[in-house]
Amino acid sequence: MKLDELYGRITEAVSSLDCESIRPGFRPLKFALYDDEKCFFDGAYIEKTDVFCANTSIDYNGEQIAIWKVDGEPDIPVLTSKIVHEMFHGLQTREKWNCWADETEALYRYKYNADALSLRLRENDLLLRLLDRFDDTAYRELLSHRRLRSEKYPYEFDYESRIEEIEGSATYVEWAVLGQLDENAAAAMKERMRAAVTKPRDSRRFRRGRSVVRLQGSSTAESSSSRS
Repeated sequence: MKLDELYGRITEAVSSLDCESIRPGFRPLKFALYDDEKCFFDGAYIEKTDVFCANTSIDYNGEQIAIWKVDGEPDIPVLTSKIVHEMFHGLQTREKWNCWADETEALYRYKYNADALSLRLRENDLLLRLLDRFDDTAYRELLSHRRLRSEKYPYEFDYESRIEEIEGSATYVEWAVLGQLDENAAAAMKERMRAAVTKPRDSRRFRRGRSVVRLQGSSTAESSSSRS
């Protein structure tokens, strides 16, 4: 599919979304699609420069936009949800969220050890239990584990909390968008994420692991609110 045709389909999908119900005040940003040779933005092909790199949000001519590299024939609902994920990062930048993690620093400062990772895996297990059914005992144990980790491993805990806030919030938006466009795909995404957060081999993958904790926690909060 040509970039302009794909852009039109994504634009149509984005226009159908109720973003206000996902996050009050959230309005979709402009976005660009590109491949190895071309770039399509705001209804027209433009010069592909070095700023179009990776899947992210960037400052382009004074405004925050989402960009995405197209590879193959993407699924429209899934691609739309991922582009809106990047749009939300643009919103975070525009609103000057002050909880961005320094991931370069974390490469040499973040320390891995069995105790910290075991505590974190236990937290994830408790969060999944709370997602299925709120239990006061499990909730208190969760808070106790988080308090203990924050005291024993303050740098690591702070770093993970920042990832949860930034990446987890955007992941929640991605999931909620997918829920509006394709409920089956959203359910599949949720199950993949549930499985990932309790696997020891994934315990170091913060974007796929701790970010999911944010999604699961947000989902739990919504469910609790709807019951109250």
